[in-house]
Amino acid sequence: SGKDYCYTVGPTPSPAPTPEIVFPNSLAIATCSAGFPCQKCEGNCNGDSNACASGLECFTRNTDESVPGCVTGGSGDVS
Repeated sequence: SGKDYCYTVGPTPSPAPTPEIVFPNSLAIATCSAGFPCQKCEGNCNGDSNACASGLECFTRNTDESVPGCVTGGSGDVS
């Protein structure tokens, strides 16, 4: 299954903003938690929104579907 990433929940503004690069913190795979929250487009939050920074939710992926507001291919991207 795909890794889970933190993202901004809500309606897409018009015009839609340019998506950010998925830039997971290289330590986030092991340490993403309430004490070390991931920022937008960082992961792996493992379905736990408490592991994301304030105002962000954890986007749970079943495969490698796109994360809203993020694009794949950043340094350390784990799709």
